Amino acid sequence: MIALAPVLIILLILVYVMINNRIGLSVPLFDENKEKFTLQPGDILVRPNLNWMPGSSKVSSGKNFGHVAVVVQGAEGQTPEETLQKAMVVEAFIFDQATRHFVFTPEKQVRKAPAVVSFGKRFEGIRYRLRMDLNEPAQEQLVQFLYAQVGKSSYRLFSIKINTSLLLTPAGKLTQPYDKWNCATLAWFSILQVNGTNIDFNRGYLVYPNDLIRSPLFDSPGERIRF
Repeated sequence: MIALAPVLIILLILVYVMINNRIGLSVPLFDENKEKFTLQPGDILVRPNLNWMPGSSKVSSGKNFGHVAVVVQGAEGQTPEETLQKAMVVEAFIFDQATRHFVFTPEKQVRKAPAVVSFGKRFEGIRYRLRMDLNEPAQEQLVQFLYAQVGKSSYRLFSIKINTSLLLTPAGKLTQPYDKWNCATLAWFSILQVNGTNIDFNRGYLVYPNDLIRSPLFDSPGERIRF
């Protein structure tokens, strides 16, 4: 019996993780037969993370650490795949879904890339599009902020929230460079510096992909889509 104890503990942990990852927010799948799939600058693409991560909100069917990217060039298509092929995003990352390798060169960890690279068909059903009502000037400000991070900022997995009062002028401009992001904090700060909106659901020290998906600011019809 003593020898079996570690095995039982491992099995219990696995059962807990499996059950825990099935609870939380779930959204109906996007119906391709009803409308075209669109992406516009400022839209946030998210793959949810596992629920058991400390401080994370709960969203069903998450995988690993999840991922987040922000659209900087929009597109439209008959299907999500067609749209993702044409749209461009800026993302902070350490694992490249295109090469299936880790990227450790800091200058390459924030990039502009086609949206399909990190949100391709193999993630079908666990992809979310989050949309805020941003006017064109706000979209342009957000895009320019993200472009300024490409090739200059780097990735930090546990990138905590920063004191925005020290980094932003009243006009929303950065007063000093900040170059350590993970995928979720980069998206969170992008929106915050444009219109002061905090899209972190549980307002914790860390921002997870799940926290963005759960934000009530995306509760209106069409603002949170799973595809």
